[in-house]
Amino acid sequence: MHDRKKVPKEVLDAAQKEQLRNKIAAYQELCTKIISLRKSLLGVSLRPSSTPTTTADESRAEPSSEASQAGATAQNSGHEAALRDMLSLLNKVLLISPDYLTMWNTRKEVVCGLLGVERDSTPSPARCEAESPDGKGSETRASVIKAELDFTLEVITTRDPKSYGTWYRKWVLTRFGTPELLQKELALCAKALKQDERNFHCWGYRRFITALAESSAVYNDAQELQFTQTRIESNFSNYSAWHNRALIFRKWDAALGSPSDGRSTVEKLVEEFELVSQAMYTDPGDQSAWIYCKYLLKCVDHRGLIRPRLVELCRELLPNPPEFALGSSEKADGAWLQACSADSKWPLVLLADALEEASQSKCSSTAQLIWARVGELDPSHRQYYSWRAGINPVAEPSP
Repeated sequence: MHDRKKVPKEVLDAAQKEQLRNKIAAYQELCTKIISLRKSLLGVSLRPSSTPTTTADESRAEPSSEASQAGATAQNSGHEAALRDMLSLLNKVLLISPDYLTMWNTRKEVVCGLLGVERDSTPSPARCEAESPDGKGSETRASVIKAELDFTLEVITTRDPKSYGTWYRKWVLTRFGTPELLQKELALCAKALKQDERNFHCWGYRRFITALAESSAVYNDAQELQFTQTRIESNFSNYSAWHNRALIFRKWDAALGSPSDGRSTVEKLVEEFELVSQAMYTDPGDQSAWIYCKYLLKCVDHRGLIRPRLVELCRELLPNPPEFALGSSEKADGAWLQACSADSKWPLVLLADALEEASQSKCSSTAQLIWARVGELDPSHRQYYSWRAGINPVAEPSP
């Protein structure tokens, strides 16, 4: 309910208070009616039966087949109408309060009842066209699924795009998604992220959809890398886009030592560093690219491919640094560090990390000097950088 202004109670007059009480009472009445309907429908079973159940006594006086079929049709029609009425009530409640998770769970039961499937059966996005045990036509199935996706989109766009319950559409697509629907969802995510590139709900949903799309062979990692690169080129400080790329390289991490596709993965890693370096040159003070590069250095670059490139890049962004011999244990001269300002923090941090990775130790003399200088440039994190430098930080006196 973030889009409504909170009005202090003291400014409401008697008529407004009465109106508010009536709205609350109407909402509570809707919820009570839904709960009552749910209990009665669950008592019958949410899945309409294809044939009426009979007892042993009733079977002796079984009516004609035409009468039985007419009775079954009437029972199913009445049950389906009740489910649709319940769905209409759920629409009203969820548009008022999208965070009412019980109502979203009830909606799942109603949708499964309308489609004639069991809610707890194993989901599979590719089976949707074939799964219709009660003879539901493909047009009916498609209309129900489309209505669900349209409704959740309405809630997202008009009520609360960051409501957890609203992303119930994950369940809809897991159970009933088709390759065509998944491609439409990817396009919808791209549109939403253009409007709000830091909507972490949408980024998480996009990762969910890409996983489903990959299993259906309609999307791949290369396409996702291209999409995130587009978002990064629009704004280098897009942490979520960098994070998506990190997850892809994490999947490829095991392939680095594989003779089959290890070479292609190595090439991709080098290309990735070129993209990161562009962001670093463009805005050295923006930490997003530096943090992502730190991840590549420590978690992906097992062969040390980008380490010398990173050291050279840091040298270019620092004032008059000396030449660095990776893995060297020679005592370093730290006089050049005094010319470094606070803007040099991230090149210094990544340089120290690269030197430590090369020496396989946290005792690199040059790295120790760099960490000590970074602690001076960033006083709010001085104790952490003192620890990285091997210096026992002195606790500040308590006030």
